[in-house]
Amino acid sequence: MIIPKAWLPTLIAWVCCFETVDAQPHPLNQLGRAVFDSFRNKDFATFHKHSVFSFGEDEFETFLRGMRNDALRADLRGENEEAWDIAFAKNWRKHWLHVARHTRSRVRGQAFDPIQRAAEGEGIQWETTKLTGIEVLLPVTIKQKRFEVKRDTFESSTGDARTLWLDRGLVYRLRLDPSTHGNAFMIGLDAEDSKKRYDKGIRRNGAGAGDIILNFNNSSPSDLFYFCPDQKGIGGSIRVTNPDDLNKPNQRLDLLLTFNFGRPTRTYQILVRETLSTPSGPRFFERPKWLGETLPIVGLE
Repeated sequence: MIIPKAWLPTLIAWVCCFETVDAQPHPLNQLGRAVFDSFRNKDFATFHKHSVFSFGEDEFETFLRGMRNDALRADLRGENEEAWDIAFAKNWRKHWLHVARHTRSRVRGQAFDPIQRAAEGEGIQWETTKLTGIEVLLPVTIKQKRFEVKRDTFESSTGDARTLWLDRGLVYRLRLDPSTHGNAFMIGLDAEDSKKRYDKGIRRNGAGAGDIILNFNNSSPSDLFYFCPDQKGIGGSIRVTNPDDLNKPNQRLDLLLTFNFGRPTRTYQILVRETLSTPSGPRFFERPKWLGETLPIVGLE
């Protein structure tokens, strides 16, 4: 890891229903495209520009002070239950000094060059690759008889810690693990009513295994629910928001980049980890991970 766990612990649509990569203006789609193009063009300057390590001291301070994320604020507070302003004033500089110690050459060696070497090992010629997917990857499991979806909270946004915050204009891939088998993950207009399931912009709604793909737009309701039609109390609420809506958490989202190469076509993936919105646009806070070749992806074929 590049960022210490002390304050930052370790996110294209279906051709028949969704927009293409290039048609999506959401800032995280722009980030995903920029990071992919930085690899494709062997352009480390662009890669570095979109990372936390391109922050200046004042920019980093502004970002950290305004961060709307309960988990990250708790990490910065440590064991003390101090007011945020007090904890921030005491601790922000030590995190800045950690970031500042990462020189450009160090970031390149730890985060950029490994992706280039992995692609070279696969025989990939970047100039002939095609980016086919930019998606937020959200793992889903069941813990204590309830759906557990990767999410972040902020205390003033809602009284329900189980609320999922999903933006319009992003493709979300909910990846159900084996613990969910036999428990359909359904999205609807009512908290428990399968007759009011909501399918627009959703592929495989009600699946109990595999991936469910979401792509909400301006016509999507602002309030939805996720639940299991065969088991009460397993789900929670969904808030569908606009990208510029500030009344929501700063979420740590992993971007799954999918691209094709070769004849016959092969499919590869890169995970851009821990992206966060900042006043100057989204940045990634962890080094990207090469996932390598994969089978054709449901929703992208």
